[in-house]
Amino acid sequence: MRTRAFVSLLVAAVVTGLFLKHGLGFMAGFNTTPIPVLTQLQSASAGSRAPLPPDAGRVVLVVIDGLREDEAGGLGLVVPPGMPTHRCALETVLPSFSRPSYVAMSTGVPPWASGVHTNDHEGPAGLPTIWGAARAAGWKTRLVADGTDWWVALFPGDFDAIDLIEKAPFDAFWSGLELAAPGVPGKAFEPGSLTLVHIVDVDDQGHDFGVHDAYRAAAAKAGKKVSKLIAALDPARDTLFLTADHGHIARGGHGGPEAEVLAVPWFAFGAGVEANDARSQGWCGHLEDVPVAIAARLGIGPPAAGFGQTLAGIRPREAEAFGARLVAQTQALEVALGTTSPHAVTLGRARAPSLLWGLAVLVAWVAAMMLVAKVLVQGSGGRAIVSAAILPMLGIAIFLIFEPTLSFSAVWLRGPWTIRMGAIFAAVGAVATWVVLQRHAPWEGLLLMACGAGLPMLVAAAYHGSIDAGPVLGDPRAAFAIVASDMLAAASVPVAALGALIAAAREYRRRHQRVWT
Repeated sequence: MRTRAFVSLLVAAVVTGLFLKHGLGFMAGFNTTPIPVLTQLQSASAGSRAPLPPDAGRVVLVVIDGLREDEAGGLGLVVPPGMPTHRCALETVLPSFSRPSYVAMSTGVPPWASGVHTNDHEGPAGLPTIWGAARAAGWKTRLVADGTDWWVALFPGDFDAIDLIEKAPFDAFWSGLELAAPGVPGKAFEPGSLTLVHIVDVDDQGHDFGVHDAYRAAAAKAGKKVSKLIAALDPARDTLFLTADHGHIARGGHGGPEAEVLAVPWFAFGAGVEANDARSQGWCGHLEDVPVAIAARLGIGPPAAGFGQTLAGIRPREAEAFGARLVAQTQALEVALGTTSPHAVTLGRARAPSLLWGLAVLVAWVAAMMLVAKVLVQGSGGRAIVSAAILPMLGIAIFLIFEPTLSFSAVWLRGPWTIRMGAIFAAVGAVATWVVLQRHAPWEGLLLMACGAGLPMLVAAAYHGSIDAGPVLGDPRAAFAIVASDMLAAASVPVAALGALIAAAREYRRRHQRVWT
């Protein structure tokens, strides 16, 4: 019995170690490199413009991190009379994390093609950006952000000026904001500049407190900053765009395909904007369309590798020339990818072989379970398999009870989430082991139960198309199930440990002829 207990604990520890190793690296493993042909494309407008005219004006993109579309009214934006305003909703990328969104709104390239799938991506995006295209065309580019340096890491060398300001000084920056006058060069949104303004506090409050009072207060505070900037713009020459990278579920969190996470606001103010009634007009495009809108107002071609299209309500500065550049770059992209419908590539890249492979692994696992049960538990194979299924069944029940959504959006802060869910799995699994398995299941069933924690991962992998993701991102719900199965497997050691205590107690009773109560 001691040997069996030791072997079972050892197997459980090995299973746990393998799954934890997988879980720690899984989100980073989603990230790959861009499709090679995309890195070789060059913008048609690069270096093609003469010095900017005196009436070049300003173009500003404001990104309010984590602001979902149905909460955009809480910004309380104050727009001067006569300022053209257009509003609608954009669909962000999947997975709906920040870094993939930053890449999409800077390059026009979705995650499956950029290789940037999660916030664990490291290093530059390696794709042509609207910031780089603007610099090449003579515009001054500037980044103003309250703390985060992810834009700099993704797009090094694309900004002429970078201001990463902590939150308290960030408020002071806005309170003293004065735009540079025409003909007077300066860092503060000077004429002939393209400026990215990134406001992070709304997202921070969403993660910490959910979409409640603190979140809405942060949105209102951000709205005051943006309102001051809008009021300072010249509606005849300057243009300001406002959007977000993703939304939040009510509890706080993003990454999944929930409607409230995918829908982000889109506002356009000032020159070149065809006004609507400034109320939400429903879906009007994708986050990949943002660099096209910026390029239209700059009068340059959009990023060469971008998949974006024109957005309603935006008039290009040089309409005929811009239309020709967009057509040329779209054709070049289609030739490079070998398709006349680049977005369709998402649906067809190596999905079927990966799915068949996943199903084959699942069938192999079931066969192995039956064989092990027959060898270890003579005459009790069915009971052993039922024992092995207890932990996965408990895991599914736990997620249904404790999580508002079965997608990446549940993993709102991965460290605390991992500790919380791992503790719940271990506690519930241990109690179930004590109550259910104490008298009615053989010790070997506990070993099978520990190994059976891998079942959800294999089922999810079969649906997702792969275990380690790769260049094609499957359904984020299935991908989340793979991550969740790691937490399930992590519970196998404490569960098996309790099983060892039960087995030891039985052995003690047998040897000393005492009744176990």
